[in-house]
Formats: sequence, C-alpha cells, structure tokens
Amino acid sequence: MRILNASSALSIVIAVLISAAVGTGCGTPRPLSPKESFETLRSAYQKKDVDTLLALYSKKTLASYGEAVQLINGMSADQRKKLYETRTIPVEGKISIRDFVRINLDYAAINGGDPVIEGFNQIITSISVSGKKAVIRTDNGIELHFVQEGLFWKFSPEER
Repeated sequence: MRILNASSALSIVIAVLISAAVGTGCGTPRPLSPKESFETLRSAYQKKDVDTLLALYSKKTLASYGEAVQLINGMSADQRKKLYETRTIPVEGKISIRDFVRINLDYAAINGGDPVIEGFNQIITSISVSGKKAVIRTDNGIELHFVQEGLFWKFSPEER
C-alpha cells in the first residue's frame, strides 16, 4: 500500500512539473490580466524585445502589420528609397513582421514621439474590462486597448 501511495505521489509531482513546463511555453509571456499584459509590454518596449512584443500583439494587430509588410514588400525601388529616407526600411529585399516591428522601435528611439510606446511608460490611472475587451488609461491620457484571446490578454490598438 505504501509503494502505491509513493508511486501515486511521484506521478502527481511529475504531472505538475510537466504541466508547469508546458504552461511556461519556453518563456512566452502569458498574461492573465490586462494589467499583467501592460506591465509585460512596458518591459518589452523598454528592452526592445521584439519576440515578446509579437507574442503580446493581438491577431488583429499582427494581421494589420502583415498587410503593411505586404505593401512595403510590393513597392518599387524608388518607393522603397523614399521610405528608407523616412523610416529606414531597407531599400532591397523582403521584410517580415518582426523586421517591421524592429524598424518601428528603432525609429521611435531615434525620433521619439510614438504615443503608444510613451503610453506604456506612464502610470495606469484606470482599467475598464468589458467581456473580452479592456481599456487601460494612463496618466498622460493615452488609452491602450486589449483583447482576450483564449485565456490571455493581447495588445490591440485597432480595437475601439
């Protein structure tokens, strides 16, 4: 009887460890609240952590970035040169969504003035949740929109 109990206890411990390992997803952030998502995004913007940003952007945001990337990749060389002058987008070659996010982070760091990134550097004044949508307001008046996708909250600036 004791062997069975020790064996059962060991099985439970192993199952808990496996589920914890699977749940962490190799470091992929999994915010269970809008505030947790906000705080993780704040850190990611400060560190220019593109992988975390991509993990916390909503499907809708990633789709809109994908459309922008397709448009950029379809531009003529002359159009790309103009874009390079204003946004440092490479003149040649294809870019990915990851490249697009990195370029925007670099542009904001050099030129400043990105209200979304600035919003994540502020203090939260209120959080409103309505179903699977949330709005976080910051002390500079910025409203940041989030959506719940599955269990996790993602940043979705397109939401209103």
